[in-house]
This record gives sequence, structure tokens and C-alpha cells, in this order.
Amino acid sequence: MNHLLLFEDFQEYLIIEKNVPNNPSLWASCKAWARNTYDVYPSAYANGGAAKRYKKKGGTWRKAKVKRKKKKR
Repeated sequence: MNHLLLFEDFQEYLIIEKNVPNNPSLWASCKAWARNTYDVYPSAYANGGAAKRYKKKGGTWRKAKVKRKKKKR
């Protein structure tokens, strides 16, 4: 049963990938435009409009990985 003892100290990690803008100032200006244009912010339509405007102005995205400890059940 020695092989089972190896897994007692094993910790599971959850890796979450999140989209992050490469140009934060451009993204902030696009969000400000969406706040002024749409009646309700935050909403799916407003965020979609801001993302579309960000891409149109040449903004790009990257994946940022966040490593978190998985909760015990």
C-alpha cells in the first residue's frame, strides 16, 4: 500500500485561462465608449460592442493562465 501513500499529499490545481487585452488603455477607452453608448452597463450587448470596437481599432487578446488550488469536497 505504499503507492497509495504517495497520493495523500497530492494537491489538485485548477488552471483557468482568461482573455486579457494586450493594450489596456485602448480597452479602457472602448469600455468607456460602451458605457456612454448603451443604457445598461455591464451587459452582454455593451461588452460585445466594446470588444467589437476594440478589435476594429486593432486591439488583440492573449491568454493569461491562473493557477488555483482545487477545493476539497
